[in-house]
Formats: sequence, C-alpha cells, structure tokens
Amino acid sequence: MCIRDSFYTGDESQTDFKYVLYLIGKGYSDDEIRDKLLEESSDIYKRKGKYVDDYINRTIRKARSVFKPLKP
Repeated sequence: MCIRDSFYTGDESQTDFKYVLYLIGKGYSDDEIRDKLLEESSDIYKRKGKYVDDYINRTIRKARSVFKPLKP
C-alpha cells in the first residue's frame, strides 16, 4: 500500500489532488510530486493517455494555488 491510497475518495483525480496537497505540505518540489504521481497514481497513463503531462501540471498548479499551510 502506498501513501496515496490513504487519500482514496472513489474518484482517482480527486485522490490525486488530495495527495498532491499532502505532498506540497511536506515540502515536495514539483518534480518530486510528478515522480510520485507517475509511480503511485492508479493507471495514470491509461486514464489520462497522451495528456498525462498536462494533467499532472494542471493538478500541481491548482493544488499550489489553493494550498494553505496549517498554523503551528
């Protein structure tokens, strides 16, 4: 089981988004997030086909735009 699985919502794209928010909160770079999604996101190439790079970029960009760190 990978960490991404703990964010599973029944919708793979929504799960990816939640996982990306988590990774941002942990301080991962965009390249590290990309690698994690390619490694852990269920059938990402089957789901997104030739648009996988665009999908990942959009997901990271959107997550960074809404991310709010928790206050200590």
